[in-house]
Amino acid sequence: MAPPLSGPESPGLPAPPAFGDGVELSVPEQAKLAHDIRNPLTIVTTNLDFAMAELEAGRSGGELHTALREARDAAGRLSIIIAQGLRTRPHETDEQSVSSTAPGVVAPRRASGMRARMARILVVDDEPALGAALRRSLRDYDVVVTVSGQQALARIADGERFDCILSDLTMPGMGGDELYCEIQRIAPEQALRIVFITGGATNEKAREFLQAVPNPVIYKPYDVTELREIVRKGIASSALQA
Repeated sequence: MAPPLSGPESPGLPAPPAFGDGVELSVPEQAKLAHDIRNPLTIVTTNLDFAMAELEAGRSGGELHTALREARDAAGRLSIIIAQGLRTRPHETDEQSVSSTAPGVVAPRRASGMRARMARILVVDDEPALGAALRRSLRDYDVVVTVSGQQALARIADGERFDCILSDLTMPGMGGDELYCEIQRIAPEQALRIVFITGGATNEKAREFLQAVPNPVIYKPYDVTELREIVRKGIASSALQA
């Protein structure tokens, strides 16, 4: 049985911050604290969504235990970050805290004269809970969630274009490998933007496919920091190709 999630009385965690002590944060401090909170908070919510999907499907193997353990650990880090941020965080200048481009924004080329736009991400996963987890993990972006390869292919066939496509490998009907081949046929540049998500290739055909294509692969239960970094690099690459 997986260890229970730690509660507020768990040893080794700081006491909850006292919000009535007159603690005030500058705008840059608030931005930095929000940034620091995002990753562990997303790890908690993503892994709990994953755990719920596993339980609803009647699965209770090692991946479920890993997701619960990572959610518990991230909750501990989150508590520490909040406590330190409200009590001991040094003041910073606006220049140190503010980035020139938000993570979910595609910056236009200087000569184009066009305004920046939100990067678009297509999620393809037959389990709605996992699609919701990915949407939550990537809240800085314009995320479109589909629950089948056919739905995703229809959108691209209709002319929609995305900066990054996150596709489950194993799905009923049309799997991620078939989706890749179809997208490569009708919109080759979009096929290059696919990132495959899998719990592990379950057959030789799937393993050979992943080895043959240049696309990145993320394994469930995925690390949110790794996921966001792969997405960020994919979006940066697609912006250069535009």
